[in-house]
Amino acid sequence: MKTGYYRFKQIEGSRYEEFIIQKLEYLFGFVLHLRKGEKAQLRGETDEGFEIKYDGRMKDTGNVYIELEEKSNPDNFNYVESGIYRNDNTKFYLIGDYKECFVFGKKALQELDRENPSFIIRPKPTGTSIGFLIPVKYAKKLAERYIVF
Repeated sequence: MKTGYYRFKQIEGSRYEEFIIQKLEYLFGFVLHLRKGEKAQLRGETDEGFEIKYDGRMKDTGNVYIELEEKSNPDNFNYVESGIYRNDNTKFYLIGDYKECFVFGKKALQELDRENPSFIIRPKPTGTSIGFLIPVKYAKKLAERYIVF
């Protein structure tokens, strides 16, 4: 069973996806085709291979959160692979807020996770997510594209 918090995060994420789709088309003429519905998105969020994530805490923390595993309810025993390790069509991982975003290659983030450079921060798992943090100053250098709105 999914918690109210999980549902809130889904709605927040959906709004951000729509924002990004509109911005990319307006700024670059680049059209993404979002897959509608939770079941369809299990194969990937867009037909073009983009995973779109909203990081509402990025501005406050100065870090970009890269998710590795998740669970829909804190009472679930196990986490499942998600984010950069979800088995889907994702090639690019776009993450940000309404002021700026970063586009990373999914494989590049997986390599970063394995290499574990000293600038990566590994916070304790939350009740629903496991991941790592990249300070924004490093994210700007590592991203394939950095976009300011």
